[in-house]
This record gives sequence, structure tokens and C-alpha cells, in this order.
Amino acid sequence: MKKRTLQNLAEYLLFLAIYYPARVLPRAVALTIGRLLGDLARVLLVSRRRLAARNLQLAFPEMSAAELHLTVRDCFRHLGIMGMEVMRVDSYRDPAVQARYLDITGLEHLRAAYALGRGVFLLTGHFGFWELGNTLLPALGFPFDYVYKEVKNPYLEKRFR
Repeated sequence: MKKRTLQNLAEYLLFLAIYYPARVLPRAVALTIGRLLGDLARVLLVSRRRLAARNLQLAFPEMSAAELHLTVRDCFRHLGIMGMEVMRVDSYRDPAVQARYLDITGLEHLRAAYALGRGVFLLTGHFGFWELGNTLLPALGFPFDYVYKEVKNPYLEKRFR
């Protein structure tokens, strides 16, 4: 078996090992685990940690070393938490879950634009829990499609498609 194939399979098995527990654990527990996984990623992924620090230095040259360290830490934690949210995203189809965890504002603007009958194009930044739109918009009655970059791992690509 080729090295890349083994790596793809290992990545997929790691994904599954996190995916299934994330979906059944209480939300608070899953998000805490996500934060801890973010901490682990920060420690293990040295090149990514350095890249994050360098990008922050370029964007915020006035940031002190201590602020930089805390911001990098918080970014990795946030990514871990968002990763767990993505794995649980199907739960947001439930109106009770929506009511408990979401504050949806401006939906009337989307409804009005959609009512014009010409379709609506939504564009979002690649930060926060933007993946929620993939689940939430159809749950709210809007037809939905998206454009994304294909994942290099064929096992994960098949899973996400």
C-alpha cells in the first residue's frame, strides 16, 4: 500500500474516531473535547502554529509576544471547537436546537429577497461556524447549494460530498 494511501486511511479513521462520539456526547462535553483537541493540534502541528504566529505578526505588528501566544492558542482552540460543531451540524435541523443555541437575525431580508423569485446568492467569510448554512438554510425552507474545494483525501471527500 502506498504511503499516501496509508496516510489517507489513517486520517479517515481518526476522523471517524472523533466524528461518532462528537455526535452522541452532550454538546458541552463535545465542545470541551474540541477545545482540548485544538490545544493538542497547536502542540503537534508546529509548522501550522508558526504559520499562524507569523500571519498574526504581519497583520498586527503592534501585538506583544504574550498577546500573540494567547491569540494563537485561542485560534487553535476555536478551530477545535468549530470542528466539533461541524460534526454535530445535523442536530441544528431540529427547531428546538435552533431555538436553544442560535440567534437568527435578519431572516426577513433573506425571505424577502427569495420571494422576488430570482434566487439569492449568499457569500460568507471563511471563519466562524459558516458550515451551519449547509444544514440550517434547507431546514428553514430555502433551496441550497454551495461551492467548495475538493478535499485531497478521497475517503474524506466521499464522506463530505
